[in-house]
Amino acid sequence: MTCCARVLSKIKIAQLLNCSASTLSQELRRNKGERGWRPRQAHIKAQKRLSERGKANVSRVDDATWEYAQKQLTSEQWSPDQIAGHLRLKGKSAISL
Repeated sequence: MTCCARVLSKIKIAQLLNCSASTLSQELRRNKGERGWRPRQAHIKAQKRLSERGKANVSRVDDATWEYAQKQLTSEQWSPDQIAGHLRLKGKSAISL
């Protein structure tokens, strides 16, 4: 019996998935079990962490920042990336990125 499975490096897998190698390494480290990384097991572990974390870790955006973002989106036609970058430069609460 001939095995046709290729062994790919983490870097190559990350490129194929269009993510960084560090993101892939983190996923493999956090969600592997005794027999390695398995998709169903990884999903269950991620759901468990999310449910244990609960709403307590959800970041809240203050009203002024939210109103500013809405204004920039609608009136000024800024992209979400532009808004996030501008807030970061001004040292304000982050909404995304």
